[in-house]
Amino acid sequence: MKKKRTERRWTVMLVPHGSGSSRAVEVSQTVVKALVGIGGVVALLFLVLGGTALSRGVNVTGPAAARAPRRTA
Repeated sequence: MKKKRTERRWTVMLVPHGSGSSRAVEVSQTVVKALVGIGGVVALLFLVLGGTALSRGVNVTGPAAARAPRRTA
């Protein structure tokens, strides 16, 4: 017979500025893992898209300067 293992949980305290009351939110390990995974994918996506945008910007301006008409002396 297997024992049911209790899942690890975290308590996140939300404390507002001013006179509002604070709130406690319990978050399970599964939710934390999902949020970390999604955050990692989003960060990787931003890095890839940012790198692509920068490389495209450099590649587009380079050939445009080469296509400009040359002045003859």
